[in-house]
Amino acid sequence: MGWVREVGVLGLADRVPNLEARALSPTVGWFALVAVAAFVLLCVVHRDRWRRLWLRAEDPRTMAAFRIAFGVALLGNLAGMWGQLEFLFTDEGLFTTETARQVLGRAQFAGYGEGAGDEPLGFFDASAWLAFAKGPRYSLLFFRSDPSFFWVHLWAYVVAVLLFIAGVRTRTVGVIAYLLMGSITMRNPVYWTGADVVFRVFFFLLILGRSGHAYSIDNWLRCRRLRREGRLSEPGKAGEGAGAPASEDHPRGLEAIYRRIPAWPRLLMILQLATIYLYTGCAKTGDVWSAGDALYYALNLDHFYRLPPQLLASLFGTNLFRVFSWGVHVWQMGFSFMVVGLVVRWMLREKFEPSTGWRRQATRVLWTTFGLAVLAVVLVAFPVHYTVEDGWPSTQTMQWIIAAGWLVSMAAGAWLWVRLRDRPFTFMLLGRRRTVDLAAAVTWTLGRRLWLTIGMFFHVQILLLMNIGMFAPIMLVAYISYLNGTETASILRSIGAIAIRLRLPGSSLIRRRPVPPEDPGLPSLNTTGLPLNAAPWAYGRVGQWLATLFVVAHIGAIATWCIPDKDSCHSFRAPARRFVEPWLNVTGTRQSWGMFAPNPPRSNRFLKVLVTDNEGETWDLRTDANAPRNKATPWIFYDRTGKITRRVSGTGKWYRRWLARYYCKAWALEHDGESPRSVELVKVWYSIPKPEAVAQRGYYRPEDRMARNGREKSLMTVRCAREADAQLSNEVRARHGLSPVDDTKIHHKPARRKSKWDRQRKAKRKDK
Repeated sequence: MGWVREVGVLGLADRVPNLEARALSPTVGWFALVAVAAFVLLCVVHRDRWRRLWLRAEDPRTMAAFRIAFGVALLGNLAGMWGQLEFLFTDEGLFTTETARQVLGRAQFAGYGEGAGDEPLGFFDASAWLAFAKGPRYSLLFFRSDPSFFWVHLWAYVVAVLLFIAGVRTRTVGVIAYLLMGSITMRNPVYWTGADVVFRVFFFLLILGRSGHAYSIDNWLRCRRLRREGRLSEPGKAGEGAGAPASEDHPRGLEAIYRRIPAWPRLLMILQLATIYLYTGCAKTGDVWSAGDALYYALNLDHFYRLPPQLLASLFGTNLFRVFSWGVHVWQMGFSFMVVGLVVRWMLREKFEPSTGWRRQATRVLWTTFGLAVLAVVLVAFPVHYTVEDGWPSTQTMQWIIAAGWLVSMAAGAWLWVRLRDRPFTFMLLGRRRTVDLAAAVTWTLGRRLWLTIGMFFHVQILLLMNIGMFAPIMLVAYISYLNGTETASILRSIGAIAIRLRLPGSSLIRRRPVPPEDPGLPSLNTTGLPLNAAPWAYGRVGQWLATLFVVAHIGAIATWCIPDKDSCHSFRAPARRFVEPWLNVTGTRQSWGMFAPNPPRSNRFLKVLVTDNEGETWDLRTDANAPRNKATPWIFYDRTGKITRRVSGTGKWYRRWLARYYCKAWALEHDGESPRSVELVKVWYSIPKPEAVAQRGYYRPEDRMARNGREKSLMTVRCAREADAQLSNEVRARHGLSPVDDTKIHHKPARRKSKWDRQRKAKRKDK
């Protein structure tokens, strides 16, 4: 799976494949293909509606607000790894520049010479450049990563983000900031969390949108220029800020303050957030989640909590925490229904007439086919995912129950849709006649006020109780994409009203009424083929086709990449992923959302680093298990040490030797260039007691439990004088004013790739 395993799923142990499930995967694949084909045909049948949804022009203020909040969160994410920047991204850290090319970009740099011996330095030929261009790691730090270059690179990134927030040359600066961010983060994945992938995928979508059309210096300069030319529509004048057509007073017409922008980038954001929740919710299949103990274990992870939670866990671990765990799990899996609600409400606002004739019949057939195909997938895969316990129904009985319930639900849903649309329910309540129609039912069950409110409560709770970096803030920022421009303006107006009442500096510049967006009826906008007062098209015909191709390709690629890593998908998952992988590499949107899945960790793991000097004395560097950082209460400022520990001490085994080698060099830098004798990495851990145990016996103290139940295991010992890349190079020694040493004492073996590259190229030419 490449680098995607670095996020979320790295904590999962290798598992024995389920051969029965793999045998079912071809059948599952065919039924899944039928479901996908039915949905695609539905979109084709209703292509006029989908075009109006995706290709319309909308108010720019939501994307502008998202840009500002996202940029601030980007800087916050950078601050969270400030203490580890040189360790992560420079040649004095975990990997030298050459080593990073070898171990992190082996395929991309297969045609790159290190300048050793008779080999040239650089790419051998055009095909070598093409191999690098295939990705997925695009980083300047693979070519040079000394601290001086890195800090120039980093500050260029910070400046670009600040300019992006301010809205200066917004699109251009946004692309530059995105590329610079990738250039840093792709250099070393050891620290990656789910939040880092969220930043990556949303930044790509953000730069696709015209987020500089509002709340930006770009738009302020534009408005100032138009005002001087007498061509700006302003509040209290013609058009009230929304623009005005040509008239006798304004022969060239007046332009709006807030020009409309394409809606499809924001809609892709909406789908992306729903994908995150759906994937992570469905991946939480472990017994800890089903028992409702996930929140208990998550809060008791010593790397995560801000304040010791053990007392709260002993009081609420077996009751309130379980309710919250189950509720969060259901909410994550159901979040995507809100997208359905958004689409339905949009269709009702647009006043689409019910389908008739062949389209009506095709719609019924395709929805029925889709539902039955999904049911077939469930029934086929169910036997290998169900274990019969004492007193439970048999597998066959459960399949009949699922099938009956599914079919009844399909029929009831279809009937309820038509009934609510055509003949709403009416009843008396509290002396008033109430009406429940399709719009009201969708608003209250699939609306944002329900699902986003629960999400805000969930993420604010995480932010207050757990120190996991920027995950909660960036997810809350992503919620902005679910607002329309008028709602964004209203919220900001409410905030501005508070500032006015408090007479804060600059509050006099705040408008008391939001300016309307560009009038959809302006003759300069494209409304060809649209009904009156509909949102105008964002593009002409060619632009519509190009945008449609991009949207379809991107949605298809993400959906394919997110096929579950299940044995019942074994026969088609890998080839399908290989097909879409180039797209995701180029766009930087490869992703995996298995956070705390299938179960959260049930033990606290730490990493002890022991250095033995040349006199034989052993020193504990106090890097993690007993670091002063772990004693802070409350723990406010986040760093990546805990994440790196869990990765290195878990399944990221290959990092261990490089980490030990790094400490050989780090010790030498602090001891006049003298390397220690050895470095040992020791895993330290203790199991978190079950919630029933603390409920009965009372809360525990982590230090006491570590002392009583803690265990240690040596993971790796390296001899610093013998290991490759475990000694300071003379280049690094010179940077720090240390005297050079004999090159024979520096063990480094440059990669030699030219002969292998030439053989491979020759073999490919013969095959042709």
